[in-house]
Amino acid sequence: MENPTPEQMNAMIEAIFEKTDSLLTAHDLDPPGDFTGFSELIRLVFDDDDAGRAIFASFDEKLLKTLWEIYQKRPSE
Repeated sequence: MENPTPEQMNAMIEAIFEKTDSLLTAHDLDPPGDFTGFSELIRLVFDDDDAGRAIFASFDEKLLKTLWEIYQKRPSE
């Protein structure tokens, strides 16, 4: 997607976080407590097929850190 709108970006981020939540729930895991754990969680979310692995490989550290910052600001359930 080239130049997504803010609404599209929010939807993509929420979709990623829904997958992280599902993975954590499915394996009865606590949310990550640091950037390294979060990065590994995101890697696992995208590790289900070649396309997902390619998407994760395209993430740079700046994007991962931005996602981590957003993830940390999510309300606790």
